Amino acid sequence: MVENGVYIIKDEYFKKFEKLGSKFKDNKSGRRPTFCCIQDKYEKRLFWAIPASKITEDKNMKRIEEYINAKTSNIKSSFYHIGMTNRPCIFCISSCFPIIDRYIEREYIVNGRHLIIQNEQQNKILRTKLKRILNAENLNPNRFEQKITNIKIELMKELKTLKNY
Repeated sequence: MVENGVYIIKDEYFKKFEKLGSKFKDNKSGRRPTFCCIQDKYEKRLFWAIPASKITEDKNMKRIEEYINAKTSNIKSSFYHIGMTNRPCIFCISSCFPIIDRYIEREYIVNGRHLIIQNEQQNKILRTKLKRILNAENLNPNRFEQKITNIKIELMKELKTLKNY
């Protein structure tokens, strides 16, 4: 994986962690593009993934905009970000999860090339919001429905057993 790359995650990942109590919103059976924006600070083989969704004209957009427009002192202001991959999208930052190469099905390809988000201003905003979410998770482990802390613990165990991975 590379920072700021977009990938398709293996269905195996979601099935494994759902068995351990994680919930993933709309994973689309592994077909949903996921933005792997940042390498973990301590474990270089672990990345932080943020699911991306299409922008739709429904009542969910009003709810998402309320979160985005919340005061920055409120953690909810970091839950979402409206931005661009190869098209306008919503980054579901509070649905983030850790991931390792083993669970990457493939790169997300647009026009024959791996999509890597180049917009540095957007990437900076996403990283800032992600760090806020991860800080909230560190203060209150498994706060979010995907059980971020449990996933990270399991992935760290896997990495220890993978000698040449």
